[in-house]
Amino acid sequence: MELFANVPEMDESNGKIRSCVSGVLLESGDGFLIDTESYEFPNYNEIFEGIEGLNGDDGSSSLYPHTKNGKVGAAKYFLSDVNYYPSGSEKQIYFPADSSNSNQQDDSSTIEYCLRISIKLDYTGDGVEDYVSYIDSFHKVKVDLTGNFETSFDY
Repeated sequence: MELFANVPEMDESNGKIRSCVSGVLLESGDGFLIDTESYEFPNYNEIFEGIEGLNGDDGSSSLYPHTKNGKVGAAKYFLSDVNYYPSGSEKQIYFPADSSNSNQQDDSSTIEYCLRISIKLDYTGDGVEDYVSYIDSFHKVKVDLTGNFETSFDY
C-alpha cells in the first residue's frame, strides 16, 4: 500500500490516464508516520450474503465482490498528521480553505491524495520489486475544522 501526493488531474506523460505514480510518494520519516496494514477480511462472503441488489449470473449480489475460496483482502492506513508538509511542499496533502479564491465552491479545507494498493514481486532477483497488479484510488476529503462555541449561564 502506497500513498502519493500532488497527483495531477491529467497525467502529462500520456495525456489521458491518471496514475498515482505521476505524483510524489509519501513515506514515513522526520516525524511523519504512515502506518499501513493489510489482512484477510474474515467471513466476508457470509457478511455480505443475501444483500438486496442486482444479482450476478451465479445468483449472488453483484454489488459486492465474491470469491470462490471466500478470501477477500482488506487494507487500512493511518496518517499521523495530514498538515505535516507545509503549503507549497511537493508532499502537501492538506489544503486549507482559501476565502480569497472565488472559484472555490465552499469554504471547506480538503485532504487530497492517491492510494495505490498493489501486489509487487522481485522477478529478477535484483532486490527491486515490480508491480504485478494494482488499483489506484483518488481521495479528496472535505474537512471543516470550524468550532462553534457557546456559553450559557442560568442566573
